[in-house]
Amino acid sequence: MIQRYNQFIICRLTTVMVFIMTICLDASAAIKAGEATVNVGSTSTISLATTYQTTLRSSTIQTYRWSTTSANVSITSQSAYSCTIKGLSVGTAQVNYYCSYVINGYYRTMDFYYTVTINSGTTSLTISPTSITLDEGDTYSVTAYQPGYVGGVYFTSSNSDIASVSTDNNSGYYTYGTVTAKSEGTTYIYAKSANGATSTPCTVTVNANVIKPTSILVTPGSRSIEEGGYVNLVAIVSPSNATYTLAWSSSDTNVATVTSTGYVIGKKAGTARITAKVNGYSLSDYCIVTVTAKQVLATSFSVDVPTEMFLGDTHQLLPTYAPSNAAVDFSYTSDNPNVVYASASGLLSAISSGAANITVTENFSQMQQSTRIVAAIKGDANGNGVIEIGDVTSVLTLMAMPEATTGYDTKAADANGNGVIEIGDVTTILTIMAGN
Repeated sequence: MIQRYNQFIICRLTTVMVFIMTICLDASAAIKAGEATVNVGSTSTISLATTYQTTLRSSTIQTYRWSTTSANVSITSQSAYSCTIKGLSVGTAQVNYYCSYVINGYYRTMDFYYTVTINSGTTSLTISPTSITLDEGDTYSVTAYQPGYVGGVYFTSSNSDIASVSTDNNSGYYTYGTVTAKSEGTTYIYAKSANGATSTPCTVTVNANVIKPTSILVTPGSRSIEEGGYVNLVAIVSPSNATYTLAWSSSDTNVATVTSTGYVIGKKAGTARITAKVNGYSLSDYCIVTVTAKQVLATSFSVDVPTEMFLGDTHQLLPTYAPSNAAVDFSYTSDNPNVVYASASGLLSAISSGAANITVTENFSQMQQSTRIVAAIKGDANGNGVIEIGDVTSVLTLMAMPEATTGYDTKAADANGNGVIEIGDVTTILTIMAGN
């Protein structure tokens, strides 16, 4: 009887202790055990930590329950160690876990909750820019964009020894990071998100020991060319030992085009800005190119050039050309300007006796005409360069024999300039000889 009574007392005490422990444990607040994410329309598994699973597997489970009061998520299946949830709408939810069990003769409970983020499920994740060229020590900002997904995006580098990347902050669907160039080489920067999306890479090329350009000057700063014409532009980058590449562009390729070396070709009448930019730097300069309509060139020209002039005479050259709408530019030269001088406007002046070749050039078409001019002295009938009694004899001979022209300058013999060789010419010559 005493033994049974003692057993009854021990049993009652055990029941009371279990009851007291249950009351104490149930009275404690639920503990946050972790976080989870799920996309709308997708499922995800929430599992107890390994420590808790090990404990439960070594005990006798009395009851367990996964539950939620949120409309954003539902529990589709559950076990003592995990549950499967499904995202219903974007937002947040709390999933609760309660379990009672007996281990080593003691009654225990677990009371946890998990914070769940339900995303839209968008997996389109982009990174910009998609390529960067940096020098050692440079930094550059990158941006990740995933519409419908807030937070949970981060950046990684395939080789952080070449270039590392930090995840700085996010705003809405955008996440911002900073790339830092470390050493020469190539690496890839990716944007990744907690919902499993990965962007295409941003290729980062790091150059070592690069001397950076500080300025650029395009010369000439302005130029006029005609349709079909060209000009070679030069970009002067400082310092002269800087490492750089150039990109040439035209503001209007219908007016003028430019090659990768600065060779500009006029296409049609108008104005275009030709710009040279240093790739990777905010350095640029430009040349304003004005394209004029193509000139119509002369196909022929002529000019009346006298073959003989007398000292002191002048003659204005007046070229004619075809077609009449041609663009022309005439120049005039004398190979003996001390005898016959040709001015820039084409005025000929006989200065001394002798001969000179006068050349007229149309510069646009590069056509020429040359004429030999003999400069003589009025009254020098015998052509020896001196007014003397022999010239009187020559005039008298020509008067007596008009057909005798050999050895005589018949134009110079007409000393009075009336067009007839007569006694009046003798009088003029004698007057010249007398110094009147």
